[in-house]
Amino acid sequence: MGWQFSSDFENSMVLDAYVFGPADTPYEDGVFRFEVKISAKYPFAQPKFKLLTPFYHPSSNTIINPTPHSLCTCCEIKDHNPMMTISFYLDIFRKSLKHAQFSHLESAANCCCDPFMKQQIATSPELFDKKANQIAR
Repeated sequence: MGWQFSSDFENSMVLDAYVFGPADTPYEDGVFRFEVKISAKYPFAQPKFKLLTPFYHPSSNTIINPTPHSLCTCCEIKDHNPMMTISFYLDIFRKSLKHAQFSHLESAANCCCDPFMKQQIATSPELFDKKANQIAR
C-alpha cells in the first residue's frame, strides 16, 4: 500500500496521512507526513494536503520543509472528481518519488519544477539521491 492515515475523533475533517518512501529510491525508509483537510463537500471537493515533512524533490516549490508545502503546478492534478479519493492522491505522491516519474521534467519547458534539482538529476543523479535520502530520514 505505501501509506496510512488516521483521524482525531474530535475533528474528523482533519486527517494525518503518512506516505512511506518507495524501495530502491532515495526516499526509501523515509516517512512523509501530511495534514489532510476535507470539507463537508468531500468527495465532490478536493481535499487539501499540506506536507509537514522535510522534502528534497524537484516538484517542490521550495527545497526543504515549506509551510505549507505545495507541489509544482505542472505536477498537480487539476480536475478533481469524486472518484479521486484521499488514497488516490497519496498514491500519486508516492509514485512521484520514483526517478522514472522525473522523465517529464526534461520535456516540460514551462515547468515550474526547481531548475537546480532538474539539472542535478541530469548531471549528478548520485548526488541528488544522497541529498534526498539524507533529508528523507
